[in-house]
Amino acid sequence: MTLARSMTVLRAIAAAGPEGVRPGALSSATGLHRVVVHRLLADLGKEGLVEHNKASRSYHLGGEAWMLGHAANR
Repeated sequence: MTLARSMTVLRAIAAAGPEGVRPGALSSATGLHRVVVHRLLADLGKEGLVEHNKASRSYHLGGEAWMLGHAANR
């Protein structure tokens, strides 16, 4: 299921901390194929759930992930 895979990727990004994580490391951490990880990252990026740092080629949680977490905490 795509939602379950997306959540797996989001959790792995969150666990990586402030330095972020590269797609290859996400693939290793999640057991998902690199192509699947790239597709999920593209979709999550469109929704604002992840952000891509082009300089370091790593991914971080995006502003929309923060907003959802903040709303859940209320």
